[in-house]
Amino acid sequence: MINTSAPDGRLLEKALTNRIAIISCHTNLDSAQTGVSTILAEQLGLDNHVPLIPATRENSTDSGLGRIGSFRTPLSKAAFLNCVLAVLGQDSVQVAGVLPETITTVAVCGGSGSEFAAQARTLGADVYLSAEIKHSTAIWAIESDFCIIDGTHFSTEKPAVAFLVGKLEEASRREKWNIRILETTTEHHPFVKLDRKNPQ
Repeated sequence: MINTSAPDGRLLEKALTNRIAIISCHTNLDSAQTGVSTILAEQLGLDNHVPLIPATRENSTDSGLGRIGSFRTPLSKAAFLNCVLAVLGQDSVQVAGVLPETITTVAVCGGSGSEFAAQARTLGADVYLSAEIKHSTAIWAIESDFCIIDGTHFSTEKPAVAFLVGKLEEASRREKWNIRILETTTEHHPFVKLDRKNPQ
């Protein structure tokens, strides 16, 4: 039974009524060789990046969760922060720990990746960029002289959307589907900022 009074039920009702197919790219796109974290790493300009948590299945040497790589030329913390903000499309980010004066090696995990922070540090990352960082993980970073940036779930995954649109366009041309592939212009971060000057 589909409960059409609930948000997910209304979505299914609209899809079924209009004969729209829904494909969910979640962990499969996260762990793909060219997936969410790969796109994030490449947009940041990281070279020679490899999975932070390699996949365990056979014939998947370059797939897994997260990525870790290095800049060809180390960046100052100001240059790195500007790069991160530009890629994420944000004016600010939350940081736990002290951002190093010079950044060479960076680990990333698009979406929720709090549990991979220790692995990032073990593999030699100067900074770890992910999202949904737990309070306890942030405290651990401070006490471990490590730096974690919480770029939000939405913003760390959004760079992969344009990539996915491009791949679908390639498939459409190859298979002669004669359909338009459009990237949404209405999706946005689910949270808004309120303050004393802007209570609503």
